[in-house]
Amino acid sequence: ATVGADGRPHVAFVSPGWADERLWISTFASSRKASNLRSHPEVALTCTATPETNVLIRATARPVDNRTETARLWDAGVLPYDPGAFFSGPADPEALFVELVPTMASIHPLGPGPTRRWRPR
Repeated sequence: ATVGADGRPHVAFVSPGWADERLWISTFASSRKASNLRSHPEVALTCTATPETNVLIRATARPVDNRTETARLWDAGVLPYDPGAFFSGPADPEALFVELVPTMASIHPLGPGPTRRWRPR
C-alpha cells in the first residue's frame, strides 16, 4: 500500500523479489504507485508466508531513476518474474525498479501462537 497526494491509501498488487537484504518491485514510471512513492516513500506489504502465517512488512521505498542501476538490477534478476513481460528492456523509460528497505516486519499466526516482530538494529 502507498499513500496518495490526498492522504488516502492506495493498494496495488506487487510481487517482490529479495536481493541484497532488500525487497525489490517494479512498476510503470507513469503509474499512480510510482507517483505515490515519490511523494510518500513509506509503504506496507502483506502476504501469506505459509498456510499458517501472514507477514506484514513496512518499508521505505527508493525509486531507481538511474538507467545503469536499472540495467544491473534487471540483469541480476532481483524480481521473481521476467520484467520483459511488461517492459521492452532496462532502457524502457516506463521500467521503474523500486528498492524497499524494510523498517519493520511481523509474522502473524493464523491460529494460536505469538506474533513475532523484527526491526533493524
